[in-house]
Amino acid sequence: MRHSFLSQKVFVHTRLSENLTKLALLSEKKWEVYQIDQDTPDRAPQLLCCGKNNGDHGPSFDHLYKMKKSTIIKYSNFSENSKESMDLLSDWEHITCRVTENLLVIAGSRGFLRVLDLNANGRVLYTYQSKFPIRCIDVSPNEQFISLGITGKDKYTTVESAFVILLRLQYLDGGIVNNNGMTT
Repeated sequence: MRHSFLSQKVFVHTRLSENLTKLALLSEKKWEVYQIDQDTPDRAPQLLCCGKNNGDHGPSFDHLYKMKKSTIIKYSNFSENSKESMDLLSDWEHITCRVTENLLVIAGSRGFLRVLDLNANGRVLYTYQSKFPIRCIDVSPNEQFISLGITGKDKYTTVESAFVILLRLQYLDGGIVNNNGMTT
């Protein structure tokens, strides 16, 4: 496979979809998803969509759609202090991802997780903020659940323990919602 399709050289994470039709590339502040044609392996993957950690997304970096802050807040779990969450979100960095046929799920610094719709040029469907660092993620084959591996210290013993958070995706009104966001 030729590497001339890459628009930048430094990526912090890469991931292939389970069915080998999508390739996701993450840098600290940007992401790219490529479509792979398995019938023509000698042909370079084609850019499907791309975006930035601020929610901007589109078919190319020259044609990005801006994400409104009000939309990010509406489709998030930022219930207590949305201004503080938005301030933290303005400086988060990508760490790892999972890509499926329809979704790109990105986990990053400051406990943030983003769910992006690959059928809508990478539009942000949901932003989740954990109070603890996200160490690993996975998505169910039917795209209905996301599991997060987190670690936290017991405040009395200071022993660090691992926990799993299971998010159930419910699609409604252009985003992902539950009671006020995703169910955990």
